[in-house]
Amino acid sequence: MPVGTYAFIFQPIDDTSTRLLVRDRAVWQRREWLFKVLVYEPLHAYMETGLLQGIKQRAERVPIASDRRAA
Repeated sequence: MPVGTYAFIFQPIDDTSTRLLVRDRAVWQRREWLFKVLVYEPLHAYMETGLLQGIKQRAERVPIASDRRAA
């Protein structure tokens, strides 16, 4: 299997917006390339899409009031 890293980078855009950059890097051996192309990359793309959609849903959720008794 490859040796690799992930980086999650949050870049402020303004007072209310932030951009999330996700970078990954992996070093594969030549004998692993067929597995990488046919199996790993499609599954990794599926997993990463789900991960990013989950982060987006949580980030865009309306915050719950911290004290419901104050009304």
